[in-house]
Amino acid sequence: MTVFLVCIKCDCIVMSVDGKRGAYGFYKNEYVQAIDSSAAADAAKLRLRNALQQNATVAAKDALTAVLEIDEIEEGFDESDLLTDEGFVFFESEKRC
Repeated sequence: MTVFLVCIKCDCIVMSVDGKRGAYGFYKNEYVQAIDSSAAADAAKLRLRNALQQNATVAAKDALTAVLEIDEIEEGFDESDLLTDEGFVFFESEKRC
């Protein structure tokens, strides 16, 4: 199996930041091992959705309904990269969630 780097984008999710609820978007990289890029995308989305459900700043229903888009997929990474957990890059969303 191949190690993939999957960059996921979400344009609109409601979160509490500094005690204030608002609409945000984010990018998140996930390293996954899969047989092909399609399976890698599915695995990365599942892992990210599970992480969102564990995040106290994200409403439970938003974690389940967030539209996760694949921004980019690269293959050929080392298995040691699977241990890498990169953080979220958040931005204020102009969309109405």
